[in-house]
Amino acid sequence: MKSIYLSLIYLFLIISQLSAQLNTPVYIDKARREIVNNENEKAIERLNTVIKVKPDLYDAYFFRGIAKFSMGDYTGAIEDFSETIRINPFFPTAFQYRGIAKDALHNYNSALNDFDIAIGMDINNPSLYMARSLSKINIQNYSAAIEDLDKAIKLNAKVPDFYIYRAVAKAGLKQYKSAVSDCNIAISLNQFNTQAFVRRGLIFFVQEMYKEAIKDYNHAIKIKPNEAYSYYVRALAKYKLDDIEGAITDYGKVVELNKYNALAYYNRAMLYAQTGAANKAINDLYHVSEINPDHILTHYNRGQMQMELKKYREAIDDFSKALEIYPDFGEAYYMRAMAKRKIGQNRSAEQDYRIAKIKLEKQNSDSTKFAVNKDKYRKVIELEANFNNNFIGDDKIYSVFSGIDPLDDFFIAVSNNKKYYRAKYRGIDQLPEQMPKSLQLVIIQRDTLSDYQQLSATIDSLCKEPVRGALYEFLNGIIELGNKNFNLSLDAFAQAIELDTTFTQAYLNRAYARLKMIDFINSIDQDIQISVDGKKTHVETKTVATNDYTAILADYNKAIELQPDYAIIYFNRANLKIKAKDYSGALFDYNRAIKLEPEFAEAYYNKALVHIYLKEMNMACFSLSKAGELGLKQAYVVIKRYCGN
Repeated sequence: MKSIYLSLIYLFLIISQLSAQLNTPVYIDKARREIVNNENEKAIERLNTVIKVKPDLYDAYFFRGIAKFSMGDYTGAIEDFSETIRINPFFPTAFQYRGIAKDALHNYNSALNDFDIAIGMDINNPSLYMARSLSKINIQNYSAAIEDLDKAIKLNAKVPDFYIYRAVAKAGLKQYKSAVSDCNIAISLNQFNTQAFVRRGLIFFVQEMYKEAIKDYNHAIKIKPNEAYSYYVRALAKYKLDDIEGAITDYGKVVELNKYNALAYYNRAMLYAQTGAANKAINDLYHVSEINPDHILTHYNRGQMQMELKKYREAIDDFSKALEIYPDFGEAYYMRAMAKRKIGQNRSAEQDYRIAKIKLEKQNSDSTKFAVNKDKYRKVIELEANFNNNFIGDDKIYSVFSGIDPLDDFFIAVSNNKKYYRAKYRGIDQLPEQMPKSLQLVIIQRDTLSDYQQLSATIDSLCKEPVRGALYEFLNGIIELGNKNFNLSLDAFAQAIELDTTFTQAYLNRAYARLKMIDFINSIDQDIQISVDGKKTHVETKTVATNDYTAILADYNKAIELQPDYAIIYFNRANLKIKAKDYSGALFDYNRAIKLEPEFAEAYYNKALVHIYLKEMNMACFSLSKAGELGLKQAYVVIKRYCGN
């Protein structure tokens, strides 16, 4: 359904000419064209500039809202559309698109209210009636949706989508013959409209006319071979015709086009299990658990498959995970008991049997109690298909604090390149006046400065006796840090602090160097090959993880004591608190960093990850929206995963 919303938006952008005032029409027009060309990040950046100069220009907020919506940032879009309405409360299109964004977040009643207001202002606009009909379809008020679509068609009978969604509403009322007729009209208006074929196929499907459904899906795939949803629904129809291999192939195409589609992985796993390919099924279920770690049936079914393969310990882990998610799952207790008995854990197995018996008897006898828990159970067995949420950017599987990491700490580096980017965040001002003019300090997160030998020589030549002191030791520490000589770097920063106990930047960099040394030690995992009596033997060595952050925290605390207005120190300390699992402390520090630097995109982003981990989704989506608005592309990747529909 998002696709129809986007087509409405692009149509509006092409034909609209909002009256931008003052001296900003060129900027507004360029942003509008960038949105049409799907260059939404550029448009947001351009509109940010307009808003800073002209904060009461409603056009800028409106177009930025459209750009955010196109990026999947519905929360941010609603905020911008609301600001548009505050400035210009007589702009029906702003109410329309705010309603569309609310609908995308399932806030249907609020969306309907916005559509009502928009229609009251512009009663002869057919797109408003269609937008309202979609929300009515979502709340299964099909008769009212049909009334709206009838009005839209009366105003403009040449729009295929009006007939397609009237067909959807009619199908909801089981008026299948009339629904098919509407799809036929849509196809006659545009024979390349894949949605018309897919919708007609779905209507055939619910009538158990699977062969006819597959014909329509085939036609849709021929028109648009890269639409994942067409393959998904065709897989369902093939399964109904006992074409298991065909269904598996189609699910494979779905995950090829959208590797984050948990439902396709899950369904294919069930088919693999049905054909006896347990290992392939287990592999697919691992994909599901990476995408949706709280899906209870993934762990339960994988546990059963592990049992079939006699992998009893792995089965116990899966059943335990299922019980962690849903402690009232009596069947999982029963299956875990069986697995424990297989490996001789008889006492623990007996305990699980007793619990299983109690849970299952209670579930069977007390239907009222089960009904209370039904909604919770539904939430842990449902999977999001995410057909519209194709990710942008990095294509890793994103799962908070497992595969997606908070953005790196900041540290101070040195460059002899005057063109090198100088960070916008405070932290390198107020350094000693002896800083050589040919060198430039920069705040970075990743070290892209490579010629440390030349820099070292430059520093040695410029910092001659008797000038050498705390600054020289600090610069030398930066060089050694760049060369990953952590001990030498720490010694140099310590010398700088000894010579100047108020050297804030030295505390900051020493904390950073200590953390990097710990990370390096923990990453050591060697496979050493030695020769014993002429025979080669592999010896695995693994350094015991070192996670004592006390000294690092002390350095950050001291740096903050010296310079309480340096946002990057709070940011780094927040990242450290995440490692120590002090999530409330991390949020406090990110909020402090944002208060000091209101455009601190990285702080908004990392803060959002903590909120997601704590399942505080509204706050997470707001912070991600701000990070994206401020130019952080990664934010939209996570928005599409966690804040979309």
